[in-house]
Amino acid sequence: MTTLDRFLRRNAAPAWAFFVLALLLRLAGVARLFHSAAYFADERMYLRLADVVAGGRFMGEGVALPPGLIYTMAFGRLLGLDAMGLRFMFCFLGAGMVAVVFLIARRIFGAWRHGHRIAGLAALVLCGYPYLIYLCGTFYSQTIFQLTLALVFYYLLHFIQENRLTSIGWAGFWLGLSGLTVVPILSAAPLMALWIILNGQGRLPRRLGAAVLLGVVTVLTILPWTARNYVVAHRFILVGDFGGPSFYWANNAKADPYDRDPQAWLERNMYRLEREQRRQAMTGPELDRHLAYRAGRFWKVHTGRAWRNYFIRLGMFFDVAPRSFTKNEHTQSATTDIVAIVTSVPVLLLAPLGWWFARRRWRLWWPLAAVPLAQALSHAAFHVSVRYRFPFEPYLILFAVVGFVAVGWPEWMDGDASVDGNAAARPLNGSVPSR
Repeated sequence: MTTLDRFLRRNAAPAWAFFVLALLLRLAGVARLFHSAAYFADERMYLRLADVVAGGRFMGEGVALPPGLIYTMAFGRLLGLDAMGLRFMFCFLGAGMVAVVFLIARRIFGAWRHGHRIAGLAALVLCGYPYLIYLCGTFYSQTIFQLTLALVFYYLLHFIQENRLTSIGWAGFWLGLSGLTVVPILSAAPLMALWIILNGQGRLPRRLGAAVLLGVVTVLTILPWTARNYVVAHRFILVGDFGGPSFYWANNAKADPYDRDPQAWLERNMYRLEREQRRQAMTGPELDRHLAYRAGRFWKVHTGRAWRNYFIRLGMFFDVAPRSFTKNEHTQSATTDIVAIVTSVPVLLLAPLGWWFARRRWRLWWPLAAVPLAQALSHAAFHVSVRYRFPFEPYLILFAVVGFVAVGWPEWMDGDASVDGNAAARPLNGSVPSR
């Protein structure tokens, strides 16, 4: 066993090493690409709302947006951070995600002869992956969500392999925080519960109880914000009341997924709707229901166009370059196109190959493929951008590395009988004490 092998098998040291490397690369990349300013209109909105909370109005304002991003930024503001300081704070979150995904990979592939090498190689790619570095420089919910989702997966795996109910509690807590940051992830809760039921240890009642516990803790984590919404709006709103406008933006007679004119988009989907709301004296909830009705009506009357737009947006979720409708040097340039070709294209091509070669361990990893695909299908019904895929990119990268290794070094994926004389009996987490 080489020194590197012994290091990668240690409990926490390699995860910390990858955290430090990822952090340094993110800090350097964000410092190079961004400045202390907000680049997008919604970034300016999030900064304003964060300042409202940091200024003492801890209940915030409005009920449209989930609180995860706003309150995280408000915490940074309370620490005295400017916009660039907030970006550096997000670099810590992105580096944390790399460390957690390494631990996830080592747990899934630990029974392979060199599964720890695969985990290390995947973490190394994650450290320098350009679009994950780019994500840390943006004021978007996906920046936080990449870490909270990784922690959900990690603690669910921890329960499956070690049968500790405290792990389910932590998984539910992080799933609740994920829902308070990116609401659609709550739709993946049944997949995660199924993962527990199919894979957990012990009798079926215990596994069912663990799935119920996951749901209970998730709801309890969200509940304080739901109560806050009731105090503010005097009606039940689970997390955010933003579904109607988002659904309408993607499903109306003038919607064109290929439209990248920022001013035309803002006029059609924001300013005109604000004027209509004032003219008809509609409240926010009334406008939300009205827009949801109009979007549903569009699907009934223009079914063919609606499905065409849906599948275009589904393809945009798996686009190779971050082409936001706001064009600037960070989202659309010759440089980003080149980066996309040499990074995203291989990942998207190799990930399915990795799923195939890892099929014998599918019970342990299938949610890492199913959840991103399910989220793509649900996001495509709304206004979508490729940045919504970035929190799921680590799992595509992980299996792209598996596919790459399966072609070049298939012996890495053999069972390791040298550890305890029985590969099938080896602990699934792949943690072997250093000798």
